[in-house]
Amino acid sequence: VADELVKKVIAERLKEDPNGKHDEKNIRRRVYDALNVLMAMDIISKEKKEITWKGLPTAAKQDMEAMQKEIEFRRYQIESKKEALRD
Repeated sequence: VADELVKKVIAERLKEDPNGKHDEKNIRRRVYDALNVLMAMDIISKEKKEITWKGLPTAAKQDMEAMQKEIEFRRYQIESKKEALRD
């Protein structure tokens, strides 16, 4: 799986900068770092070359929902203030 991710990252970077230098070793290391973090957080599990999505921890889902509500509230405030300024 990591090999597939590395290939995708390199392909995307080549699209962005065809003449650029891309350190495959470094990219591979970062992909493994990211996968290890996700496994440590129990977001994914890995058996041999099979990676399974387990989902976000409950607290993270709640935090994300709270942040989305906060964003909606802030947008509402901005719109209200824009309307007040127009009047």
